Amino acid sequence: MEQDSELQLLSNVHHALRLNSDASQRDLAQYTNLSLGMTNALLRRFADKGWLYMKKISKRNIQYMLTAQGIKELSARSKRYFKNTARLMNEYQSCIRRFAQKAADSGCTDLILVGDNDLEFLFDYACHFCKISFIKIDSNDFDIRQKYVTSRAFIVFSDEVQYEASVNLAQSEYKARCTSVMQIVENAG
Repeated sequence: MEQDSELQLLSNVHHALRLNSDASQRDLAQYTNLSLGMTNALLRRFADKGWLYMKKISKRNIQYMLTAQGIKELSARSKRYFKNTARLMNEYQSCIRRFAQKAADSGCTDLILVGDNDLEFLFDYACHFCKISFIKIDSNDFDIRQKYVTSRAFIVFSDEVQYEASVNLAQSEYKARCTSVMQIVENAG
């Protein structure tokens, strides 16, 4: 987690300096949404690691720039982060596709995703692949007692709390046809 936050901060500093090469420490603090003291500490840390060059322009002004080593580190960490994200997405895709196929094999014709989820496109793709309908419903508009909740639909909740509340309201025949995104992708980790 610290690696991710450090990557994000280094990336933010790099982006801010690309937008304004004369950015002050105060400007960088605003851009990174950190306090001035925290920004100062991070800039010094990056400089100590050789990722950032700090050139004193005057008594009160310092110019900052990423070093070649800093850009290399940013690139390497970004690559690792991307590879890890791609690996997780493949694992999630496999879990979601297995889930959709199992639902289709059990006679499901509709998969209803309730709420916003970053993995929505994987559910949509899996449904297309398994030849079942994909229906997205805003969590505020969903009611377990509505007509689209049928014995041929499987309901996947983005939010665990809404899942628990809906399962408690559902008739017994629908409880087995409800799950959450988290329960599906737990198999991927």
